[in-house]
Amino acid sequence: MKYPQVLNIRSTDTNKDDQIAIDSLDVIRDSDQVLMSTLVATLQVDITIWDLMTGMAAVGTALNKTMTYQSGPDIWTIDVSDFSSLLVDKHKFVAKISQNGSSVMRAFKLQEFVVDNDGFEATWMTLPYQVEINATSQIVWYTDTFWGTPVYKAFVYQDGIGNVYATDASRITHRGPIEAA
Repeated sequence: MKYPQVLNIRSTDTNKDDQIAIDSLDVIRDSDQVLMSTLVATLQVDITIWDLMTGMAAVGTALNKTMTYQSGPDIWTIDVSDFSSLLVDKHKFVAKISQNGSSVMRAFKLQEFVVDNDGFEATWMTLPYQVEINATSQIVWYTDTFWGTPVYKAFVYQDGIGNVYATDASRITHRGPIEAA
């Protein structure tokens, strides 16, 4: 995933994302490749979404939504609320945007974007954890205390190459991916 847009769509969050941004160079007239931003300020579009986490399953299509040109940053925007009902937290998506009705605009793809509502890093950073040094050394995060339920784990390595398990907590130089315990 390179440079994805990360969306927080939780309705109770004050930092909820309202817009998704689209480079104006992607929005062109099909017949002659003229930028649509030089012709109109709004377009009615259909947004078809695929979920990358479920083997490219088509999630659905949001029909007849307004895409608006923003001249300052030279981008088009779409209200996230127009298609947020199709999205699932902690999933990656791609989309195809096509003009609703008469097809003057060339259909284009919306590059990979992700939904992250609770800020996973903020969650696991506040959990109690312990480093377990053994044959497969790991960090284990717990729900409330060290005697609680393990919720996440990550293998820990030494020597900075990620294939020799750490033999001492002070020798950890590399952590593997955080996974559910």
